[in-house]
Amino acid sequence: MVDPNRTFHASQAIALAELLLLKFANERYGTGVPRVLKVLETDGPSTDGGRKARQPLVLMPDGGPENRAVMCGWIDGAKQTSELRSYMVISQQFQSRHNEPLDISRGEYDRFLKTAQEFLKTQGLEVHFSSAPAARASSIPPPASPSAPRPAATQAWMTPVLVATSFVLGFILCLILVKSGAL
Repeated sequence: MVDPNRTFHASQAIALAELLLLKFANERYGTGVPRVLKVLETDGPSTDGGRKARQPLVLMPDGGPENRAVMCGWIDGAKQTSELRSYMVISQQFQSRHNEPLDISRGEYDRFLKTAQEFLKTQGLEVHFSSAPAARASSIPPPASPSAPRPAATQAWMTPVLVATSFVLGFILCLILVKSGAL
């Protein structure tokens, strides 16, 4: 039954997520921390009528700490597309985040990828693979070269001087126009 409070795309995404969860309900991945496939909800309440509703695919610890989850891809039901991340991508991200190797073997993960790819294709989704880690925007700007001089326009003292000069010139111009009767 379709929920009347949901858009067509949102209902479609929920149905796809439920099918994925059913398909992988009995599967566990990893040795130290067994993980199960979870399809997470989108960030935030508005998805532009479902057109921006990418849902992350995550191998979530089964009863363990959530910070050990592994993001392995996403699905976008509205655009009928998906992305699955390669073993290299997820293992590098896990290693950099936790300073230890991922406890899911390459063979085990490759079997998951194959099953997921086949299932998503049967649901009519185009499947892409990511073999390079996503570039994360750094909040720290790159250091400036010490030998390169800063241009005069970027000097810290220039902006306040220019603003003050513009204000004074504008004030003088208005005063002249008022005294001459033009305003």
